[in-house]
Amino acid sequence: MQDKSPRNNRRRYGGVFVYLTCLFTASVILLQSSRADAQSDARGVDASPGLFRETHDRSKIAMHLRDARDKSAQGYALNQIASINPFIKPIGNAVKVDVRLDTTPDADLLDKLSKAGLTVKAKFKGLLSGTAKLSSLEAIAQNPHVTSIHPDYGARLNNAGSAPNQADATLRAAIARGTYGVDGTGINIGVLSDSINDVIGGTIAGDCLSGSASQVSGDLPPQVGVLDAGPGGGTDEGAGMAELIRDLCPGSHLAFHTAFNSISDFAQGIIELAGNSGCGYGGSHIICDDVIYYAEPMFQDGEIAQAIDTVVAGGVSYFSSAGNQTDRGIDADYLETTASGHAVHDFTGGDDPFFDVVFAQFGARITVVLQWSQPYSGTLGPGSEIDLDLYLTSSTNNWTKKIVASSTNSQGDTGTPLGDPFEIFTFAAPNPATRYIIIRRIAGSINFRLRVVIFAQGNVSFQSGVLGGPTVYGHSAAAGSMAVAAAYYGEVDSGGSLQGGPEIDVESFSSKGGDLPFYFDGAGNPLPGAPVLRFKPEITSVDGTNTSFFGSPDTDSPPDGFPNFYGTSASAPHAAAIAALMLERAANLGLTPTPAEVYSTMRSSATDIETAGIDAFSGDGLVFADDALGAICIPTVITEQPESQSVCEGNPVTFCVTATGAGPLSYQWKKDGNEISGATASCYTIDPVSAADADSYTCVVSNTCGSAESDPAILTVNVSVGPDFDGDCDVDQDDFDLFQACASGPAIPLTPGCEDRDFDTDNDVDQNDFATFQLCYSGQNIPADPNCAN
Repeated sequence: MQDKSPRNNRRRYGGVFVYLTCLFTASVILLQSSRADAQSDARGVDASPGLFRETHDRSKIAMHLRDARDKSAQGYALNQIASINPFIKPIGNAVKVDVRLDTTPDADLLDKLSKAGLTVKAKFKGLLSGTAKLSSLEAIAQNPHVTSIHPDYGARLNNAGSAPNQADATLRAAIARGTYGVDGTGINIGVLSDSINDVIGGTIAGDCLSGSASQVSGDLPPQVGVLDAGPGGGTDEGAGMAELIRDLCPGSHLAFHTAFNSISDFAQGIIELAGNSGCGYGGSHIICDDVIYYAEPMFQDGEIAQAIDTVVAGGVSYFSSAGNQTDRGIDADYLETTASGHAVHDFTGGDDPFFDVVFAQFGARITVVLQWSQPYSGTLGPGSEIDLDLYLTSSTNNWTKKIVASSTNSQGDTGTPLGDPFEIFTFAAPNPATRYIIIRRIAGSINFRLRVVIFAQGNVSFQSGVLGGPTVYGHSAAAGSMAVAAAYYGEVDSGGSLQGGPEIDVESFSSKGGDLPFYFDGAGNPLPGAPVLRFKPEITSVDGTNTSFFGSPDTDSPPDGFPNFYGTSASAPHAAAIAALMLERAANLGLTPTPAEVYSTMRSSATDIETAGIDAFSGDGLVFADDALGAICIPTVITEQPESQSVCEGNPVTFCVTATGAGPLSYQWKKDGNEISGATASCYTIDPVSAADADSYTCVVSNTCGSAESDPAILTVNVSVGPDFDGDCDVDQDDFDLFQACASGPAIPLTPGCEDRDFDTDNDVDQNDFATFQLCYSGQNIPADPNCAN
């Protein structure tokens, strides 16, 4: 299958970075301080930042928290630490942390962790999210149920009232509403994003928002359910998503829960939306989100993915943005080489341990996420038996002395699993320069698979021949989630001519998927036949359409005065809106489709775009509302089967079938499995019947859902014998009466018209002829033996 890589970003990105807005300043300061903080490796490794491997209980604590703890002990104030460490997020005199446990905590364990200094804000299974003072980290780590402590590495957004949404026409949603008489009424849709009313205002009373600017303008309904409005300071991308949904299915009830508190709160928010959509409405029938947490697993299902699978099993359809990372990914087997005496990954297969990154402008930024095919710790598994570290260096010569960014979380060794197979760093360039990514193996087997995903901002380019792999991961790759790619609505309207055609292409930033490898289940158990592959994204929808307030400055041609919402953050809610119309259409037909049936209908009715056939950027293609709704129907069911019949040759016979199903039904009769030309009605008549017609007859009844074939009806053709005077293929009392009327006795000439009773042809009807008649007598409706008169 043809890939389109490298894919150069064109002109727009959806969503925004949501971790620290001062990240650039923090990264510059981090560079200035990193060399001063170098430590000696306990095993004799070069005394360089990030090369030190913890060998005691502190190994449960992620390196970013360890560094912060050390600086706190040296007298640094918390705000100073946060300014030089982009993953430290102060909350008062504490910091945000995620704590993994090897069990689902009971009240006693939570109390012990609280006394150790952990304030729990949210929990999901064995993941606790909350706050802790830096000085309390060691005490928390000493609890035997704690497997790892990470900072909140943060999330990223994957970026009709007064604002007309072009998707309503492009996706033919208006046509679908008019054709099928639906508008989403009775369907509740939950949205997970950053915030809902930090920008548009309004009043939240109980769990119901009213009076916001978007509601006053008619871009949102008068009531929107709000289960958790968010931590504050958001962009209201959630409200922007809700506006897009509202435009396509104005009758739906909308609900919101932030995804920005923590991973565990995100997972719990999915469960809550499935049970309650606010404002007195029931649970959500459909949920969509546009958020990725950097620390979500790539090779197994994490907490958010497991929450999705839980609600999908309960009947909720789930749509997630595929992401905006184009193909800036690596999916490869680890290949070992050496650099300055250290075991490192060979990126190109040519003894190339350095992956070049060119920062062409001041402030250009990357965040690099590395994971490998080992299970996470806590309730997600035993942890990793392979220890890797991740670095960015300013030189390929004596690189251990030139590290400018690093991630050196502790993992385990063969037979001694520890920690999560996850490393991350972020770097903002203080000046145009080339830097080099290095992956170092500290311990464990050399036989594993690794994935790297790079989030980039600004003018950054990468060494050719290294990237090009998938960038979809986390809950977007959950088995129960539909990952949605993005295509610009103008590209669709032009039939593909905006990007040169002839095919319609996805946005240049839309994340690449394909067959994503999974090695472990949600508890860290190896999957049979691993790796198990999941194909993502499944479908494509459109972006770049209007909202009343959210998005990029007006880029429409000609301008219409409204901002435009770009990214898979916009395509996912459009797909969710189409699903809402589908559910109402199905309900009107008396159907209750499962999420799997919703997904398969959308995929099977999608229009192929990008490379011919299913592909790693667009999945099965672009979903149009009218096609998706048109594919919903009541399957054909045969309610009355055709009956087998026994018919005398020369007489007519009719077979009939009765069936139900949505839309027009078509019929095709078959004889012995072969179609009968012209036999396309609910009944099939043969007149007259001949001996050659004796066979098995079935009818195939079809509609747009498919077809059903009837049970076979057997036609038996009976042949008339001499004594069958009335031609009904039996010899009964009626025939005897006709015979008796012609009886003449021996040697008495025949009565004219009685010739057929003279079986022995002696010109009379006597006892001899009666004997033959008796041999053929069968009784009423019992076919006579065709050889009886011989």
